[in-house]
Amino acid sequence: MYKKLLAISIFIVLCLVSWRIYVSYTAFDKLVQAPHFQYVGAQDPSVIITEVMDYRCSACRQTHPAMAALVARHPEIRVIYRVYPIFGDPSIREAKMAMAAGMQGKFEGMHNLLITRDEPVTAADEQRMVAALALDHD
Repeated sequence: MYKKLLAISIFIVLCLVSWRIYVSYTAFDKLVQAPHFQYVGAQDPSVIITEVMDYRCSACRQTHPAMAALVARHPEIRVIYRVYPIFGDPSIREAKMAMAAGMQGKFEGMHNLLITRDEPVTAADEQRMVAALALDHD
């Protein structure tokens, strides 16, 4: 009786673990190929780092020099940026700016402008940044 219960329990645990591995693998595969995530680094990477960030996050701004140095030292690395604007309207504005620049092939330039700012972007700042990167504002 106990052997049967143990066997069934082990089978259920193995099924759950297998399912979790499958879901994690497919989610990662979709993440790497997702077109709306912007990245910096290698076109054909052997190492992928996903950074979840917000341009208004002071910790994210503090880690930027280290991440930039890592990508510069290791050309086989790609850093995928998943921007989650959690600090209100300034975060949303800056996330939209970064994604719009990425859609025009200039994510890295906009990312570097935004991540190095201590103050939120104003409408005038936005216009200057768009002009500096030669982006289509619309």
